[in-house]
Amino acid sequence: MKSLNGYPRFDPNPSAEVGVRILRAAGVPFALAGRVAVWTYVPPEGHVFTKDVDFAVPYGYAEAIEDAAREAGYETSRLSIGGVGLRKGDIAVDFVDRHPHASALFADAVAAARTGGRRAGDGEAEAPVVPRRHLLVMKLIPREPDDERDVVELLKTMGADEYREARGLVEKHLGFLGVEHLDALARRIGHAGVEPRYGK
Repeated sequence: MKSLNGYPRFDPNPSAEVGVRILRAAGVPFALAGRVAVWTYVPPEGHVFTKDVDFAVPYGYAEAIEDAAREAGYETSRLSIGGVGLRKGDIAVDFVDRHPHASALFADAVAAARTGGRRAGDGEAEAPVVPRRHLLVMKLIPREPDDERDVVELLKTMGADEYREARGLVEKHLGFLGVEHLDALARRIGHAGVEPRYGK
């Protein structure tokens, strides 16, 4: 994976390479997700620090990932958000399926990434990247300040038409409250795709 400027401490490249190698050995469909995926869409000044590399995977592959990781000499643990985590020295990878609450979103994102679109990395470490619209929905789930900042940075790169498409995806996977949250963040930056809330 190509290095990204402006990142102070964590080099995502070794972790990404390990993650891709394990996923391919396990025969698991996947796409780069999380903050490193956000970096591929936003300029360096919009990068927020991260300490790991995330891959989105469909639900049902945890055991295959664990087996492939053990074969490669890594121990794993189950993630409370759904999926499998791997930590060893400077290697930090999460294989996230968000089961049971958002597993459909993660499966949709992986399928969309694999049918075309952005890719990151080189050679054997190349990975499809979660589409920007799906990534925005994923980043709305935690409601943490850094994740909201990622949402705002993604919104800055979206035109009005893509915003409306993303809004539909939010409604599908997160419902009315997710749409309200997205619209509030979009209004905060005066995004052209969101209708103003008059009288507020």
